[in-house]
Amino acid sequence: MEKMKKINLNLLIIALITISFAACQSEFPGYKKTETGLYYKFHGEKHESKKPVDGDILTMTMTYGSKDSVIFSTDRIKEPAQIPMRAPVFQGGLFEGLALMSVGDSVTLIISADSFFTKVARAPQLPDFIDSSSYLYFDVKLLSLKTQAEYIKEQQETADSLKIQEPILLENYLKENNITVKPTEGVYYIEEEKGSGRKVKETDFIKLNFAISLIDGKSIFSTFERNRPMEFEFGKNWDTKGVNIGIKNLRKGGKAKIIVPSELGFGKKGKSNVIPPFATLIYNVELVDITTKAEHEKQQAILKKQQEQKKAKEQKVNKNAESGKIKKYLSDNSVTVQPSESGLYFIETEAGTGAQAEVGKKAKVHYTLYYLDGTKLQSSKDANRPFEFTLGKGEVIPAWDEAIALMKEGGKATLLAPSKIAYGENGKGKDIPPYTPLLFEVELLEVK
Repeated sequence: MEKMKKINLNLLIIALITISFAACQSEFPGYKKTETGLYYKFHGEKHESKKPVDGDILTMTMTYGSKDSVIFSTDRIKEPAQIPMRAPVFQGGLFEGLALMSVGDSVTLIISADSFFTKVARAPQLPDFIDSSSYLYFDVKLLSLKTQAEYIKEQQETADSLKIQEPILLENYLKENNITVKPTEGVYYIEEEKGSGRKVKETDFIKLNFAISLIDGKSIFSTFERNRPMEFEFGKNWDTKGVNIGIKNLRKGGKAKIIVPSELGFGKKGKSNVIPPFATLIYNVELVDITTKAEHEKQQAILKKQQEQKKAKEQKVNKNAESGKIKKYLSDNSVTVQPSESGLYFIETEAGTGAQAEVGKKAKVHYTLYYLDGTKLQSSKDANRPFEFTLGKGEVIPAWDEAIALMKEGGKATLLAPSKIAYGENGKGKDIPPYTPLLFEVELLEVK
């Protein structure tokens, strides 16, 4: 339903968390565990009223992140989150935890980051900065619960009221701020500082600082706060039709206030939980720069070339240094094993006695990843969550497919992987630059 779109932002916020999560132990003192592996702990009085079912709309406060760090909290947006209840999409997940709650309950849930991203957020793969063995901590208090019918009725009543109020609120705002300009094409344009040069034209690329607020003064978004203007091609949809009408009056360096009634804004639907239906929007804008499309494309070509040159320089430096790093590690650690044809140094530290790892079978592995200088990057042991993959299917770097196939269950080894069988000339994310040799301590736990 159209009205259900209003509550989708909260799910997106949860799905778009951009950090590496802190490790946790295999057992969580004070927490109970469901049969599916969900850890949970209720705080304070446990209420025994109606519990959420598929389709209900839940209003809640929520804080989540690592065990010791708050990543996001509804306190920061100064309003609770609203999400639709649905059947659990994986065992031990968020919706399974919410189904345990009644209105008034407060709970902490511990959830697998890997499962959440792949099965709830439906990401094709984990972000580079997310460890597959990490956990998310959700602190939730359920404030209210409504059926879909109750929620839709309430939203319709609210929308009807806001529709009646909008022209009254707009008229009061204009009077209180001594705004006497007449609307042009439906928007109010109040020039605050005159710019220089020509006005904006379609296909121009502009850099714009802007702040958006509701007519009651509530701030929605601002580029001024982060001191980073937004760049986009004017004439293409980027926010609302109304603000585009106002922007075309600007010149470089110009500043203005643009008042956009809802019919030229987000209309009767509003936008998620951020902008209500029938909301007049106030834009304070500053045109930082303006370039033609041809000029912009020329600048982008120059920037791309500079980035490619920088990357090529980094690749060259790292490539030239790689063999020296490997030789130093071998010497410092008295490694005498010879590399395989691929360049892999497989240093067995404990022979396994169980099943042999073979192509096509699933391997469950504990690992710790280091730079050759000993700097630790990540470890599945920190969270006691082994990594699983199908051997020989290209699901991991070539060094792993080659090395794990040499092992039996219970075996342990150190792998020195040159970049050509690790992450190569491109590296991986910000932690693994191009041509970086890597060191893995691995333990083969199980072959399935």
